[in-house]
Amino acid sequence: MSALDLSVRHMTVMQAAQEDYAGADLELIFLNGSSLRVETIDGLGHRIAPTEQRGTGMPSTAKPLIHVVDDDASMRNALLMLLGEVGFDTRGYASTGEFLLEPVPDRPGCLLLDLTLPGPSGLDLQAALQRQNCMLPIVFLTGNATVTASVRAMKAGAVDFLTKPVQREVLLEAIERALASDAAHRRANEAVDQLQLRFASLTPRQRVVFERIVAGKLNKQIADELGIAERTVKREREQVMSKVHANSAADLGRLAGLREHFTET
Repeated sequence: MSALDLSVRHMTVMQAAQEDYAGADLELIFLNGSSLRVETIDGLGHRIAPTEQRGTGMPSTAKPLIHVVDDDASMRNALLMLLGEVGFDTRGYASTGEFLLEPVPDRPGCLLLDLTLPGPSGLDLQAALQRQNCMLPIVFLTGNATVTASVRAMKAGAVDFLTKPVQREVLLEAIERALASDAAHRRANEAVDQLQLRFASLTPRQRVVFERIVAGKLNKQIADELGIAERTVKREREQVMSKVHANSAADLGRLAGLREHFTET
């Protein structure tokens, strides 16, 4: 069997959310043979026409970019050809250093990474990307697999650890999972960014009212503590709820917890 099973077979790749964020759009990428289609579905299940993604300036139809790091030129070129044929944008690198010399663009994608490379290994590159806070999902593909290496790679967050030769379907399924992970991470980041913007829109007094609401205090208690009228507290409370998109004090508490968690991390 050749290093890559290049038999023609149709597959469907779907990027689905791993977390349910209220109000978030769901981007689906359909890959069928050599054609690729991207659709965005809103929270009500309605299809959205392709537009600029909020906050990215990048068209929602941008194809995923698959980075291939492998020092075997024939294997690297075969992978690049296969991935290009099924509709992905690709970039090839012969070493860890070559990959690190090029900035990783902020676009959907993943990293297909050999384990044994000249100079720093694939595991070294994985560690370096973690130190740089680069969340590009990694699929290892190697002809020199060991149990120790595979365990280390998976514990460090690799999506999969494949061995050469690899069948076409197995490889594409692993890339599917990596792209789904990338999509979920991007949606989570966008949700956090939106949440931070909502809280930033609060006035100083609204922030004080918000903190006391989350602490479980009633309007009268807040009014007494701040030395303002209770109707003023009610008005500020309504503004807080509107600005952060909350429907209840419980919603405010949940949003406050999320904000605190992501601020710490």
